[in-house]
Amino acid sequence: MVDASLVAGIVGAALVVPILELLVLAGRRKRGRRLLESREIVLEYALGLKGLAVFGIVFWTAVLLISTRGLTDVSGWASMGTPLLSAVLVAIVGPISLLAVEAFGTAHILSPEGLRKRSPWSKPFSVRWEEIESIAYSRSAEWFVVKTSKGKIRLHRYLSGLGDLAEAVRTHVPPERWSKAAVWLGVHG
Repeated sequence: MVDASLVAGIVGAALVVPILELLVLAGRRKRGRRLLESREIVLEYALGLKGLAVFGIVFWTAVLLISTRGLTDVSGWASMGTPLLSAVLVAIVGPISLLAVEAFGTAHILSPEGLRKRSPWSKPFSVRWEEIESIAYSRSAEWFVVKTSKGKIRLHRYLSGLGDLAEAVRTHVPPERWSKAAVWLGVHG
């Protein structure tokens, strides 16, 4: 016998996940943000992903406060026990907070000289166009992998400015180095 609540949960998740992805992709633009003084182009996560992260933090914090009667009746917190309450908060709000750090803290900068990466998870990394050994697309991770002798730069498909990336690659990188990603970059010939 199949549990009806399990089926409802699976169906609900199957409906919610594509809707969330559409919301995340909705704010994405083909062109990145231009820095006029330096002629650089910034590829960054769109407002959809940033909004989802902020909404998730606020929503799940509110659910937690409401379910424990929040700040109006502190006895709700005491009955859960501090370790359990802390575990629930970390388990739910923690990953969403990491998403917010990624969404607001990551940027890739295109310049006539090359590509730079800024990430809260690693040190700044830059590469000149001629140093790029290959560019591929990972369908499972949904990101472009720019490989150099110094390391890799990953650019997720949720970034705004992938049209600018395609132009820069076509202009500065020999075709044999990005042929594995041509279809995904929208670059044909």
